[in-house]
Amino acid sequence: MKSLAAVLLVFVVTFTAPSKIFGQDYIPVFSQDYGSRLSVEIDPIAFLYKGYSFHLRYQPMFSEKFLVGLGAYALNLPETMVDFNSSNRDLGWDVRIRSAFFLYGELYAKGANDGWFIGEQVGFQSFKVSIERESGGSTSFNNLLLMTYLGYSWRPYKGSFYIKPWIGLGFAEKVDGINRVRGSIEYDISPLFPYFTFHAGYTF
Repeated sequence: MKSLAAVLLVFVVTFTAPSKIFGQDYIPVFSQDYGSRLSVEIDPIAFLYKGYSFHLRYQPMFSEKFLVGLGAYALNLPETMVDFNSSNRDLGWDVRIRSAFFLYGELYAKGANDGWFIGEQVGFQSFKVSIERESGGSTSFNNLLLMTYLGYSWRPYKGSFYIKPWIGLGFAEKVDGINRVRGSIEYDISPLFPYFTFHAGYTF
């Protein structure tokens, strides 16, 4: 009986005695923040061109460098963007993206919404086009768009607010509608076109 009590005493002392724990003893996964985050972005240029812009970015749990998102926007395309296609240059086209809806994916070199990134977007655009010399002549059509883009997310105050300039190359394909005014003057849809802008955002 005494020997059993001695064994129990040794067991209690061994497994309840305080021990030194060092930082390096922890598994690294518990020392990092893997919480999900939501960011809201706008494109100020869209508002300057009589439109709107609203985008959401979501950092999934356990993802340090990847964002997914969705967005919607509308704007009048500036003349410089229309003139990228030489077939439409100096013809007096008025072009409006009436609505656009997109899905996004972005991969960052450093961390989500911090530094250099590459992105991919796929979506749907609805256009209305008219030409100045054809009074009352307008038409509309819809595009599918796939775009790869590169940018940089800058946090000027080292906080939640950021500015994100980016430049991309898009591939467009008309899916329905008519891109001719009065049946004779065609608005040429470039399959490939460049685009550049910047977003302003806030991470919650």
